[in-house]
Amino acid sequence: MNKLLTNIVVVVVVYKIRVTNVKTYDLLESLSASGLSVLFYDNSPDSFEGNLPEGFLYVHNPRNPGISDAYNYGYDLCLSMDKKWLLLLDQDTNLDESFFDNLDTEVSFIGGNASYAAILPFVYSVESRLISPCYVGRMGRAKVVNSRVFDSRKRVLSVNSGLLVSVDFLRDINGFSPDYRLDMLDYWFFSMIYKKGKKVLFSKSNIVHELSVLSDDYMSISRYDGLLIAEKRYFKSEGLLILYYFRLVFRCLKHIQKKRYRFAFVTFSFILKA
Repeated sequence: MNKLLTNIVVVVVVYKIRVTNVKTYDLLESLSASGLSVLFYDNSPDSFEGNLPEGFLYVHNPRNPGISDAYNYGYDLCLSMDKKWLLLLDQDTNLDESFFDNLDTEVSFIGGNASYAAILPFVYSVESRLISPCYVGRMGRAKVVNSRVFDSRKRVLSVNSGLLVSVDFLRDINGFSPDYRLDMLDYWFFSMIYKKGKKVLFSKSNIVHELSVLSDDYMSISRYDGLLIAEKRYFKSEGLLILYYFRLVFRCLKHIQKKRYRFAFVTFSFILKA
């Protein structure tokens, strides 16, 4: 039996789809009989009407505050239920039962070692391109990890979905920052891991995830506006605001080169407001 299942809370952030249409729903339902606790945090305008299995909790928040509120709700559940791990999932992430089997082995390997903050799967796009985890420089330039052996000398970064987080580490950093409700929350979280001198474990698991900021083709202008605001807040907190604006200039030129004129205009306008 997978011992981990009774020691984690899974939080799935949902937006404008039925809970039962979440890609991992059937798998999570099958595992709920083994004691898995699952939170569906629904940011959709309309609430879900239907019955959910025992062990499933549904929360509806039509204000659509992003993901940090959902993650903190899951973190609070972990504290109230005395769980040791929080698993973050998006509605469009694909994984199978071997994912939980691997996590069970990997959590057993960590044991009571408090130096580990999280376990990271290898994440692929729907086009089968490896997109996470990465090692990043201070300005966020990323290089995809090519080994499952963690290099503690480097800053690591991963997409949120599929991430298994230590509740003890979340307690140490007072949960997820409300300053990054959607974009750049991953940058903030992994910067805290780096600053606290903690480690991560690369999982054996591979998962597939549709990343909305993978390219402009996946992003709306309104979402891009939000990304720029979150980026500015993060790089300002890191003391890198001037370098960030230089980076935006090159991004603007790149948009023009690729004939993404709307994105170039929004970027240029944002620079002028500095």
